[in-house]
Amino acid sequence: MKRLLNQFKTEYFGNISVQLIGTGIAQTIPFLVSPILTRLYPESGFATYTFFMAVVAVLVVPNGGRYFYAMVIPKEEAEAADLARLSFWLTLAYNAVLLLVVLLFYNTLNEFYQLDELWYAIPLYVAFFGIYNVFLYLSVRKKYFKNNAVTKVVQTASTALFSILFSFFGLLFSGLALGKIVGVISSIPVFKAKPSLRLDLPKLKRVAKKYIDYPKVTIVPSLLDIFSVQALVFFVGRYYSEESLGYLGLTNMILIAPLALIGVSFRDVFYQKIASFFNDRAYEKARKLFLGSAAVLLFIGTFIALILLFFGETIFAFVYGDNWITSGKFAVILGFAFCAKLFASPLSSIFNATHQLRLLSIWQTTYFFTTLTTLYFAIVYYKLPITDTLLVYTIHEVILYIWYFFMQKQALNKFKLVKQ
Repeated sequence: MKRLLNQFKTEYFGNISVQLIGTGIAQTIPFLVSPILTRLYPESGFATYTFFMAVVAVLVVPNGGRYFYAMVIPKEEAEAADLARLSFWLTLAYNAVLLLVVLLFYNTLNEFYQLDELWYAIPLYVAFFGIYNVFLYLSVRKKYFKNNAVTKVVQTASTALFSILFSFFGLLFSGLALGKIVGVISSIPVFKAKPSLRLDLPKLKRVAKKYIDYPKVTIVPSLLDIFSVQALVFFVGRYYSEESLGYLGLTNMILIAPLALIGVSFRDVFYQKIASFFNDRAYEKARKLFLGSAAVLLFIGTFIALILLFFGETIFAFVYGDNWITSGKFAVILGFAFCAKLFASPLSSIFNATHQLRLLSIWQTTYFFTTLTTLYFAIVYYKLPITDTLLVYTIHEVILYIWYFFMQKQALNKFKLVKQ
């Protein structure tokens, strides 16, 4: 423990602290505003927002061919800049196709779930989120962690402000989703790192070929992975009431906050640091970094899960009103599922840093099939009440994310073999 505490004095944990402070401020804003939103928007408004965010979470995966993840890896700045340009132009092309699909199949999409005009807003959000990632990972490469923290504050503050404003204009159906879109757009100009957008096709082709594993190996498994994460929302939206989806939406919104605060802060700094260790072939430093980070994440996640277990219903009823106590009941059940994700997900960039993308793909594919199978039998076959479904889902999540952690250790061991 003494050794672990000493690690907090290093540049690594100093950068994490900067991220935590900035992201903490950013996540305090939604916490402060959420009691207002639950009194301004009905359950149906939260249901619409929840489904919208589930759809875009899946569709953002192919953005930029996922080349922006590779921007942290190259030693040469010129190569990283080429990857940034490649990611930007591929993002625009992808979302042009996405908009065409929405235009052609709008009626079919709206029959599946009634988002109405928000279907047209989906390519807009996905495009700007892709551009946001280009700026973000270029900033991570350059270690602009303070600036990244500021962008998160701007994003959440803008989202909160416009979500409230849209409710006063009567946009109770779409206001939360529109507020999210404005938040992402408003944060992009704040980034300190500004990629050049010059279209130099020979250079773009060269880096596209060199890092072809990012789109070739990771897009499909990542789509399966994200769809698995959002599968609960899709199944609840399809087979349970709109109110149930709304209650689940508030639970997700509140429980995702610790993941964003701690998980994203660890992920960005961890990725930059572990990638530098890989480039220097410093296995022992990488191992200590990985295990120390895992210990901290497990402690924090368990603490949050226990708070929810004993006080979840009381907290939700007090903060959001008695109408939302069901969200508190959901939080009690799902707490340990989110704890498991917090423990393992921020460390997943070790697969990118060690070029073990196929190992990552194995877990993502397995996670997809086991998640869909679990939810299918719980909801469609056995027709369990939603609370029982959430309990089964939580057990599945804990088991799969523990396995995820051990696969990360396996990637680290392969890193050692590469060193030798």
